[in-house]
Amino acid sequence: MAVGGPVLPLLDDALADPSLAEGVRIHLPMVIAELASPEAAALLARSLVGAGSGVLRYRLLRALNRLHGLAPGLTLPTAPLLAAVRDTVLSLYWMLDWSILLAEGARAQPKRRTPGHELLSTLLDDKQANARERLFRLLDLMHEGEDFEDLWRGVLSSDPRRRGSSLELLEHALPRDLRGAVVGLFDQSRAELPRLDRLAPGGAFYKPAPDDYDAMLSAMLTAGSESVQAIAAWHAGELGRVELLPALRTLSQSGVSAEVVAHAIEALERSPGGRP
Repeated sequence: MAVGGPVLPLLDDALADPSLAEGVRIHLPMVIAELASPEAAALLARSLVGAGSGVLRYRLLRALNRLHGLAPGLTLPTAPLLAAVRDTVLSLYWMLDWSILLAEGARAQPKRRTPGHELLSTLLDDKQANARERLFRLLDLMHEGEDFEDLWRGVLSSDPRRRGSSLELLEHALPRDLRGAVVGLFDQSRAELPRLDRLAPGGAFYKPAPDDYDAMLSAMLTAGSESVQAIAAWHAGELGRVELLPALRTLSQSGVSAEVVAHAIEALERSPGGRP
């Protein structure tokens, strides 16, 4: 803080350095926000796109909110915020797709309803809730004067009239190409539609995955989220899906949740058709 603006390039490098402990990196956004300059705003907004960690993304958003409070007249850069909105919408659709595939897969074959299945379902529900909140925080930063906190409460309301009114206001506040996709994520009247119909509003952002349980687990093993990867690995071991052994061995080399992945590999190697 004493050095001021000239320290920003060093903080920028540190924030983007994956070799720096996350326990340090997650505190950098708030330090950057305290500088309350256009350069600090640009750095924080740019860092949102591609931030690998959910915790880091959350801290970046909090820092942008803090900066906005410190310098309310400061205009935040729109392009990286819009890119982060699009990235969040894409994430919400693939998480919704996987949630539907998990539920349909367990109905089709009840043996899939294991502790790992339950954990994956719960994890995806939590991640969707966090991503929806992140989406509204981003929209709030982009639209000066709009009360997105009230809209957030409205779209989650149990009152159909308030929910419908809030969805209509939300639609008008969004760029044209985002309207259908974002409203489709919050329109509870779509909850009972078939899978492809539920995913249809996100067509400009997301292509539905194949309707195949093993393909879904394979995709989860390469997901950006370590928690999804770890639980998907465990679930593959529970189900004895030896077809996923190559993907699990590749995952084991990345260091992700090493004990969990090793347990799944060991379980599958003991299964019929598995091999050491």
